[in-house]
Amino acid sequence: MDRLEGQVSLDVFRDSIIHNVESKENMTRGGNKLSANATLIQQQKQEIENLERMENEKKKKDIEDKLKIQREMEEKRRLEEEKEKLKLEKKKMLSEEPSETHPQATLIIFRYPDGNRRAERRFLKSERIEVIKL
Repeated sequence: MDRLEGQVSLDVFRDSIIHNVESKENMTRGGNKLSANATLIQQQKQEIENLERMENEKKKKDIEDKLKIQREMEEKRRLEEEKEKLKLEKKKMLSEEPSETHPQATLIIFRYPDGNRRAERRFLKSERIEVIKL
């Protein structure tokens, strides 16, 4: 009879059970013992099948989890690309920044909510406010 200690893989466990069952079958070939062994063999086979099913379900769940994470990452990347594309399109819509000496130029300073950053840009006084929103 084989004896297993510690953590073993499903394959090692299955092979050990099969070997033990075959050994028992060889030792007790007769009447009631054979019937008891057949029941034991059936129970052990059922346990093996249950373990294999559980392991397959775990592998399937792991794959599904990885696919979910991958889809989420792809969606995040897509949204970032979309945001960057929109930003570039808006930038293209802006007219060329007038020079400091242009008589119709005005300087607008944008301060961000964090208080640390700011942006400056000159616009023509004749431009509509919608241009600034871009």
